[in-house]
Amino acid sequence: ADHLLCLLECRLDIVVFRLKFASTPFAAQQAVAHGHVAVNGKRVDIRSFQVRPGMEISILPSLQNEITKTNIGNKRREVPEYLELEVDTFKGRLLSHPLAEQIPLPLDINVSTVCEFLAHNG
Repeated sequence: ADHLLCLLECRLDIVVFRLKFASTPFAAQQAVAHGHVAVNGKRVDIRSFQVRPGMEISILPSLQNEITKTNIGNKRREVPEYLELEVDTFKGRLLSHPLAEQIPLPLDINVSTVCEFLAHNG
């Protein structure tokens, strides 16, 4: 279950959201799909792309102005400890695969129970 959560958390769209480059996961999906995101300097438009530790995620100039005004300055949302954000350069990096307890979930969710349920009912 923890491995599955890590895989989901390391998707490019979720990393973009966690780095505060987008205000919602849906906005992050859109930013990636529309080609505003680069991984290690190369444009990637696949939302499910798996980000590995050490990879640099950056926002291309086409979206930078919009992001500054709305998201990065949001003090209510913290960047998780497994990510590093360079605000001035619109770059971030995955430092390590997240542990389940480091992942900020919007609700108290028993992940293993959910995975077990899905495995039996999928």
